[in-house]
Amino acid sequence: MLARHIEVDIQPNKYKEFKSLFDREIVSILKRQPGFMGTIEMVHETRGDHAVTITLWKSKADAENYHKREFAQIMEIVKPLLVGTPSVEYYNVHFTDMKLEKPAAA
Repeated sequence: MLARHIEVDIQPNKYKEFKSLFDREIVSILKRQPGFMGTIEMVHETRGDHAVTITLWKSKADAENYHKREFAQIMEIVKPLLVGTPSVEYYNVHFTDMKLEKPAAA
């Protein structure tokens, strides 16, 4: 399993709009992706303009395919609300006790 870690800085006073877009559009795109297993969205405790999203994937190939096919579209949706460019990193998951979604069929 692979975790895709994305950090973004959101324009001041735009988090609610970002969250609404994330919930309404981005999650539905993610759920349709082959190998997608779940997501965690977090906002900094004191800096409400800094968010981290972790998406979990069955394999690195699934995460990379999503990045190639869909990530640019998602960035176009949220770009007006962001400051700068998001950072994206990949991590191998060695353990989780979270109940995860079954991956979407390829």
